[in-house]
Amino acid sequence: MLIDPEEIDALKVESSKIIDIERFVELQAIDRLYWDEPYYLVPDGKTAIEAFAVIRDAMREKDRVGPWAASCLSQRERIVALEPRNDIILLTTLRAHDEVRGPPTIS
Repeated sequence: MLIDPEEIDALKVESSKIIDIERFVELQAIDRLYWDEPYYLVPDGKTAIEAFAVIRDAMREKDRVGPWAASCLSQRERIVALEPRNDIILLTTLRAHDEVRGPPTIS
């Protein structure tokens, strides 16, 4: 069975500039084994600056990160963690559990 290019295009996720933050947790709640690629997150335009600062400052004040935030990167929905870093927010993609191999057995 062949797949048409139109069928592949229909599966692509539309990119948006929206990140849905589902909850905030302590940084230690996310095993570093799952952390993948970091990106600097910056507000897009003047209207986003205030919301950006409120989220960044609240995470910093409560010493929390925002995991389980869905974001579309390269036409693929990813789970990401948001972490305050100085005046910016560091967005780091997280690996899914099935993307991480278990430790080797040593006998």
